[in-house]
Amino acid sequence: MNKHILFLSFFFALPALADGKNAINQVHDNIASGVDKTAEHINNWLGETEAQTPASASLRVMLDTHWNKDDGVAFKPRIRGRIKLPVLEEKISVVFGDERLDTEFPNHLDAEPYTHNDKNKQFDYAQSRDENADLALRWSQLFKQLDIKTDTDIGIRSGSDLYLRLRAEKKWQHNTQLSSRAEQTYRYGIKSKHHFRSEYELRWQENQNRFINNEIGIEFNHNDGENNWTWDNHLYRQHYYSGSRSLNYGLYTAGGLNHQKHQLNSYGPFISWRQPVGYHWLFTQAELNYLNNKDEHRNHRLGAFLRIEALF
Repeated sequence: MNKHILFLSFFFALPALADGKNAINQVHDNIASGVDKTAEHINNWLGETEAQTPASASLRVMLDTHWNKDDGVAFKPRIRGRIKLPVLEEKISVVFGDERLDTEFPNHLDAEPYTHNDKNKQFDYAQSRDENADLALRWSQLFKQLDIKTDTDIGIRSGSDLYLRLRAEKKWQHNTQLSSRAEQTYRYGIKSKHHFRSEYELRWQENQNRFINNEIGIEFNHNDGENNWTWDNHLYRQHYYSGSRSLNYGLYTAGGLNHQKHQLNSYGPFISWRQPVGYHWLFTQAELNYLNNKDEHRNHRLGAFLRIEALF
């Protein structure tokens, strides 16, 4: 526990380290440069490169902290990166890390409070290692006539689960304020079997800095011979402020579509705030929510979430 407190304290103390700010930025720039150089080495290995289209990479490193009175505190380090390879016609890239970050709902991060496989542990090293061990080759395509973006991933999850994932997304702009988006994702893994998620989003843009959004999703998972259908809905309002700060608040509802599950299992409000911390590449995001869980016989209780995220 002490090492986690020290880790969090270090990040929160960064804005006060004025004398060392340039040195910390230099460390960040060195890491970002190293990631890009790795991408360039892979690109060079695959074929002849062009100076005007160099390879590039992006990397997200974060520490998530979850808390509620039923599960206590749980720490979860996460990583997600992508290497773009222009030598392969800019359609092929390498993605690695926790694949769930690709489809994570960005404005309500703690809808399903995280617990470790071993509930007696605040940090489960083996589980964290497996969840961040995804590696895949991604082929991206844009069907311009239909305005549909697709991604096809072939890779390995948790060190041994070979999988194929297909994703398609389409957006519509109905008028100057109203837009919508649909997304379909299907994944089949040798061990994890079938996973399917369908999302539909409707957005009303009030002005440049504020919008109202509703997103509904239906998800199917086939685990251990059981078919599990669930649904969730996020209705929220988001505000953008200067300095890359944002506020959103809304109502979360979710339930099951199986007969043995509650059709309305969980519901309640949430509020979240995101801002940079001393640097343009370092962010914190904090959330409070008040949710229940009928399937687990839990009444409404306060939950909290904190994410510290570094972008490279």
